[in-house]
Amino acid sequence: MKKIKANLVFCILYFLFLEISANDVLVETKYGKVEGFTYEMSNGKKANIFLGIPYASPPIGDLKLEKPIPPQPWREVLQAKEFPTQCSPHTGEITKWTGPHKEDCLYLNIFAPSEPSEDPSGYPVVMWIHGGGFCFGATEPYGYKILSDNFVSRGIIIVTVQYRLGPFGFFSTGDHVAPGNLGLWDQRQALLFLHEVLPQFNGNKKKITVWGHSAGGTSTSLLSGSPHSRDLFAQSFQMSGSTYVEWGNSKRVIGVSRQLAKDLGCPDTAHSKTLKECVKSKSTEEIHKAADKLGLSRNDLNFDWYHPVAELEWFGKEYEHELEDSPKKPTLIGVTSAESLLSAYIPESLATMFSVHMGVKKEDQSKFTKNDLEDFIRTRIATFSAFGNDAEKAFEDLKEYYINRGSDEEKRHPRFYFNRYTDLLGDIQFTIPAIRDGLVKSKLDWNVFIYLFDWVNPQLAEDNGFYDGANHGLELAYLHGNMIFTKFNFTKKDYDVKRIFVEGVANFFKHGNPSGEEITWPKMSKDHGFSYLHLSGDPKASWEFFQPRLDFWEKFDEKHDFHLVRGEYKISKKVKEEL
Repeated sequence: MKKIKANLVFCILYFLFLEISANDVLVETKYGKVEGFTYEMSNGKKANIFLGIPYASPPIGDLKLEKPIPPQPWREVLQAKEFPTQCSPHTGEITKWTGPHKEDCLYLNIFAPSEPSEDPSGYPVVMWIHGGGFCFGATEPYGYKILSDNFVSRGIIIVTVQYRLGPFGFFSTGDHVAPGNLGLWDQRQALLFLHEVLPQFNGNKKKITVWGHSAGGTSTSLLSGSPHSRDLFAQSFQMSGSTYVEWGNSKRVIGVSRQLAKDLGCPDTAHSKTLKECVKSKSTEEIHKAADKLGLSRNDLNFDWYHPVAELEWFGKEYEHELEDSPKKPTLIGVTSAESLLSAYIPESLATMFSVHMGVKKEDQSKFTKNDLEDFIRTRIATFSAFGNDAEKAFEDLKEYYINRGSDEEKRHPRFYFNRYTDLLGDIQFTIPAIRDGLVKSKLDWNVFIYLFDWVNPQLAEDNGFYDGANHGLELAYLHGNMIFTKFNFTKKDYDVKRIFVEGVANFFKHGNPSGEEITWPKMSKDHGFSYLHLSGDPKASWEFFQPRLDFWEKFDEKHDFHLVRGEYKISKKVKEEL
């Protein structure tokens, strides 16, 4: 009997070993062997999952605050079965929401079909860049299961990457010593690494789409124009991000960086080399403690303390002129209908970082009055520090469009002025920069497709106050399954919207055009204005949302020297003096 039991235990352990081994998958790259695992997707097919592959050497020690370099080869089999720890965020305070972090964080994850590609060139590849205002973020929240179900199942390889954040990734002295943009150089290094290893994962390095949301969308835009990166990928998908957003591209990061050095006790903040070496010598904890003095975010339309800056090393010349020399890339650009609920509404979540200064609680939205909006425009936007003696004219222009416009019946809506407040913030922070980016590229004969995501789950609207539009990042729930700021249960209509959205995005990844049998996505035309796909409960082509906004802002910019959306003076390119 004992012998039978022993044999039975042996058999069970043996078959468990076989099952575990069967779920493992091994790939050999030029850097070493990588072992991942398989995941059975919703269509019954399998995906090969590899988590935590280093694409650069750890940016610590002598490599801190320096451009990334390739990883060192590894001798042992790399166990790629756990997501990497996220990159250290911009402050210590935010870690109560974000959790464990470290500076050694330059890793990527690869989700690929298990079956070989029928195309000898390999599968199309998508590199995902997460958002988080260049201040926080990671790959783990986006997972691998739903991305695999949505895209890998359709013959698309998904790669998700991490990059340095906050002062670790965007510290800048404004000169050649520390020009900034290290987080962008990280993303470029990830692309270079993929060019080296993709053939071993059945990927086509000539068919890479860079896809990002928010800070990731802005990164995608910046990568598409830089001579250092624009030839490393074929297509771009920008969600709620653009080179033209002040929070993602401003020289104000230079002043913030010097203030950080001062708060760290660095002795000579006027001498860039000394300053940089001092900051390099500080620990993560010391940098966080100093960064906490500034707070989570800036009390300003440019809410980010740390972000890229379009300096001459990254861009040899103006973005528009760089695009003239860039290969024409099929480009998909999207925004949501109420982007800056992110800033205007105060939730009990990580989003508090963006709304701490300008947010309105759910119960106070209907109490937000015309006077409140006028006061906000006068004291926070059309200010003397920005417009000088032209401030009153700027106020009247903004008041006419965002307050006076509308019928008496519309103005009786209890949230009319709160919604206009959200519109104003959203247009400046997201919408106008995005469509201007699309317009510039369309005029250069790029194939540009634009969508407006305008579907809100009814329960989500009731629970969170998203009554009158889709918040920033809401569409990620349909593509990634990531409900960044709040959670909700899908209805049948949610699944219908998801099906149309996922099919369009997958078509774009594979063919450079999101149109399919069910839905035709209109292409932006330099001659016929802003036709776009209105992604709502009844998706259809439309022309109504963007053009009036663009018309207003083009006239506004013509009348005033200060470029409000870009946060700089048009002629001198100087920025506001305050941090």
